[in-house]
Amino acid sequence: MQNPRNVTHNPLVVGSNPTGPTKYVQYAETHLASPDHYKTKDSILREPFGARPASAITPQEIDEWLSKHCKTNASANRYRAFFSLAYRLGMENGKVSSNPARLVRLRTEHNARMRFLSRAEYAELLGIIQRDNPQQAPAFILSVYTGMRWGEQFSLEWGQVDLKRRSFG
Repeated sequence: MQNPRNVTHNPLVVGSNPTGPTKYVQYAETHLASPDHYKTKDSILREPFGARPASAITPQEIDEWLSKHCKTNASANRYRAFFSLAYRLGMENGKVSSNPARLVRLRTEHNARMRFLSRAEYAELLGIIQRDNPQQAPAFILSVYTGMRWGEQFSLEWGQVDLKRRSFG
């Protein structure tokens, strides 16, 4: 049987009994608007990591768990942040000396969302621009019809414009 004292050295269960709130859940309740995500992560991670000494958990194990259990890079990054907070609080309380989560690479998140103005939104926005800043209306119209960003519009040179093909680039 594993020494129960080892459990207290794991930041995933630091400062609590196995069913009570952990230090980072208490931290989340005090410092964050919505601590429920932390409570959920706490319950999910207790089974694979909760009974082990914190010093025995390696960055490779954390990374492997994230790869197997997180469907998106964003979710993996949120769990990594949770691990890191748990270890940081463990370090602040003198329970651990290092944070292996810091050595786990962040995943690249592709959170870009493609959105287009409705005709009503376009008309309303163009009306406001024409009223308040009419000299910018042509730049706005060009951006809407071409998808060009401000920097692309204002760095465009005549050599990049092909009037016959009605294109630029």
